[in-house]
Amino acid sequence: MRFDEKLTDPASLPDEALIRALRDGREKAAPVLVERYRPLIASLAAGFHGADTEDLVQEGLISLISAAYAYREDGAAAFKTYLTVCVTNRMKTVVKRERTDKRTPQGAVVPLEELELPGGEDPEDVVLSDEACLDLYRLFDAALSKLERRVLLEHLAGLSNAAVAEKLGVSEKSAENALSRARAKLKAALSK
Repeated sequence: MRFDEKLTDPASLPDEALIRALRDGREKAAPVLVERYRPLIASLAAGFHGADTEDLVQEGLISLISAAYAYREDGAAAFKTYLTVCVTNRMKTVVKRERTDKRTPQGAVVPLEELELPGGEDPEDVVLSDEACLDLYRLFDAALSKLERRVLLEHLAGLSNAAVAEKLGVSEKSAENALSRARAKLKAALSK
């Protein structure tokens, strides 16, 4: 079944059709995937005790989009299974980082609350809006190099720097530097 911009109920499409539409830049696909999987992501986040559930839900939503781009239809797992693993791994990484109080270089990460978004909008509303999702994809494509984009998406999917480096065939230091550059570029682009 193909995704059709004129289709009145894109929610009836299977995951694979929505994922193909998302990759093709169709604006209506992202909010449908978010609506479909937000309850699963919230349920997974609620299972982590001692962590801010809302922060984990936000991480999960970012992982959802990353997983949609990384998912291979010819793989052995259904998208829901693949997504559950990606989101759970990302949440484990976030919780582990919070528990070990591991610090990243100052200025490399900007909390969502501190971002100055155009029009003074609430960051959560921006993340959930379909236009913002499309703008985010465009920002990734415009602001980041191919390596930076791939490293960022793999990192958002929950892979460590070492795993990203191995998967992409680069040194761990290159992966780490690409991630730092990506964060800095996105921070600069969002603060304009």
